[in-house]
Amino acid sequence: MDRGYVKLWRKTLDSRIFKNEGLLKVWVWCLMRANHKTNWVSVVTGRGETEVKIEPGQFVFGRKTAAKELRMKEPTVQKRIVKLKNMQNIDIKSITHCSIITIINWDIYQPQQHNDVSPKVSPKYHPSITDKNVKNNKNNIFLSDSIEYRLSNYLWNWIKKNNPNAKEPNLQSWCKHIDLMIRIDKRDPEKIKTVIAWSQKDLFWFKNILSTENLRKQFEKLELRADNKTPTEQEEKPRAITMDDYNNGVLEK
Repeated sequence: MDRGYVKLWRKTLDSRIFKNEGLLKVWVWCLMRANHKTNWVSVVTGRGETEVKIEPGQFVFGRKTAAKELRMKEPTVQKRIVKLKNMQNIDIKSITHCSIITIINWDIYQPQQHNDVSPKVSPKYHPSITDKNVKNNKNNIFLSDSIEYRLSNYLWNWIKKNNPNAKEPNLQSWCKHIDLMIRIDKRDPEKIKTVIAWSQKDLFWFKNILSTENLRKQFEKLELRADNKTPTEQEEKPRAITMDDYNNGVLEK
């Protein structure tokens, strides 16, 4: 019986997941278990059964069932599931009677248009297409283990640390600016990471570098200052952004 399919990208060969065969097996299993459409699933409870709504890219997770299907020990399955979560390939939500796993960027692996054999994913992650074509693709989708996504998320985590009330950005949009920094500006990813950390510790710049777009615009200035920083610039821990900062126009300087 035809049970559908998922798309496994060649970029996986270069990912951290591929280097661990057990982790790769669990990841592929997660992709195969995920629903391709909204559905209601019956879950056994102590008093009988209840129904749980499952969205596309989600599935109900149970360690015992997973361990049986994967032929692994329960602690091993749990450890690898947690690792996939930490790598931001999946998200896990615990509800009253079960846990629901969500595949991050599910549309990359199972587009809604099943007859579309040319998915709108960045050619950067498809070795058979040259970088020249990347410039013309406005629908790039960056995988969660790509350097662009990891650097964007790195900046976002710093921003959340400085201001827990910050509004969550569109990381895919942020990735495009990181991509331009690496591909067009020829910035070294490790240098970008260093500058991000420095900017978010600096008492002035942590209020102003609140997106990868701003990071790109100010990168040369930030790089020079980061290379020649004085101890006093980093001694005091940045405070969280307040309404006074917005009212006084600090972020517009």
